[in-house]
Amino acid sequence: MIFTKVGKIGKQAREELEHFRDLVTRINRIIVEKGKGSEGKVNIGNLDFCLWKALSIARKEIHRPTFHKVWAAHTLCQIAQNQSFTDGNKRTSYVIAKLILHVGKLDFEVAEKTAKDYLIKIAIKKIPFDEVYLWIDKHSKKLERDIPEETQEFVNTLAQLAQEGI
Repeated sequence: MIFTKVGKIGKQAREELEHFRDLVTRINRIIVEKGKGSEGKVNIGNLDFCLWKALSIARKEIHRPTFHKVWAAHTLCQIAQNQSFTDGNKRTSYVIAKLILHVGKLDFEVAEKTAKDYLIKIAIKKIPFDEVYLWIDKHSKKLERDIPEETQEFVNTLAQLAQEGI
């Protein structure tokens, strides 16, 4: 597993990152099944690296109000661009980014057509990270409702992961 090789991280942080990866993989499976896409192999090493890189970069902002937006933007780019899954990479990156924002008590609302078009551009690297961050910032607002119960486990895991030192 890449988490044992990348950077010096504690055992607990490694376990949390692996749990994060398992949750992301489960979400991708659900997305692919609902979209009647093709479920295939997951490049675990690639996915591990994407998740680790996004969080390790974002952690530089952990004490700033921008932390969750930076983490969401990096995760969105990493998953969409690096194609760890056979299918559903852009959709998965979008869902995970929204859940990361929920950890920060933020909601993300953008029209479906706009999101699809933007995600395609992110995936083919036509949009630099700074613009992705600004897009997330523009469409984020304070979460006005409770987090749905079915996503609470995931949100709790992300919140704990954000506090771990890596």
